[in-house]
Amino acid sequence: GCEKLKLKENAINIQGTMTNIKNSIPIYEEQQIINEETASIQKILNQFKQPIPDEFTELGQPKKH
Repeated sequence: GCEKLKLKENAINIQGTMTNIKNSIPIYEEQQIINEETASIQKILNQFKQPIPDEFTELGQPKKH
């Protein structure tokens, strides 16, 4: 009985892992797009000689004052 239970547990774990992988693929692709957009925004900003405010140095993470 014990062996069968372990097999079932493993199967459930594998199923869960596969679901997680499936769910994380679109997120990864979105991240790639965001990274590309961030890079092009950065390129545009770099063309201007004005200093960029501190809040923008770390994208997505405003500095705590």
